[in-house]
Amino acid sequence: MKKTKLMTSIMTVATIGLILVLFSSSVQAAGNIKRPIEEWEGEEIAGWADPVSGLVIHPHAVEWNMEGLPFNFLYGWEHLSLFECESYHGFIKEKALDEVSTLITIHVTVKGVPFMIFDFTMGPYYPYSPPLYYGMMHYALQVRMLFDTESLYRILDEFEKLPPLFRIFAGDDPDSKELFWDAEYPGEPVPRVTFMHFVGNGYLTRQGEGNVHVNQLGIWNPEILDYNWPVESVTIS
Repeated sequence: MKKTKLMTSIMTVATIGLILVLFSSSVQAAGNIKRPIEEWEGEEIAGWADPVSGLVIHPHAVEWNMEGLPFNFLYGWEHLSLFECESYHGFIKEKALDEVSTLITIHVTVKGVPFMIFDFTMGPYYPYSPPLYYGMMHYALQVRMLFDTESLYRILDEFEKLPPLFRIFAGDDPDSKELFWDAEYPGEPVPRVTFMHFVGNGYLTRQGEGNVHVNQLGIWNPEILDYNWPVESVTIS
C-alpha cells in the first residue's frame, strides 16, 4: 500500500514537472521566433572603418568601378552575396518587447568572402578612389535591430526579407533617406540598429601581401544619438 502511494506520488510529481516544462517551452516559443538567415538580405554594401589605421574594409566587394557616380556608386561595384560565398551559417531571432516593438537579432558566420580595402583618410570620398587591396576572409556578425512591429510584418509580407544595414543607416541620413530607404520602403519608420559586432580574419590576394584582422563593436547611445565604438580596428600584419 505504501509502495503504491509512493509510486503514485512520484508519477504525480513527474507529471506536474512535465506540464511545467511544456508550459515554459510554449511561453518561450510564443515570445521568440527563430527565422532562417535567408530571410535577411545580407550585407554586401556596408563598410567597417578604423580611424587609427586609416583603413576601411568592404566585405563581399569583388571589383571596384565608378558606375553610378555621383549617386549609388556602392551598388555599381561587383559583389558576391552572402548566399554565394563558400559557406554560411546563421539564424534570425525575433522577440516581441511590448505591443509596438520587436527586437530582431541576426547571427551569421561566413567563409570565403572577398573584400576590398580603401584609404579611409580621404573621409567620405574614399570610395571615389580605387581600393588599396583585395583579399579573402571569413567573419562572424551579430546585429540587433529594433523594429516597429507592424512595420516589420509589412516589410516581411511584401519583401520576405529584412532590410540590409546599409539601407537602415541611409534612412537615418537626410541626404540619403529618400534614395535608399524611402524608395524601397515608402512610409515605413526606419528601424534602429542598437548593437553590432563584426569580427573577421583574412589575407590579401592582390596589390600586397599580409593578413587582415577586423574587430568592430558598435553600441547605440541614446544620450548622444550616435554609436559608441569601444573596438574599431582594421589592421594588416
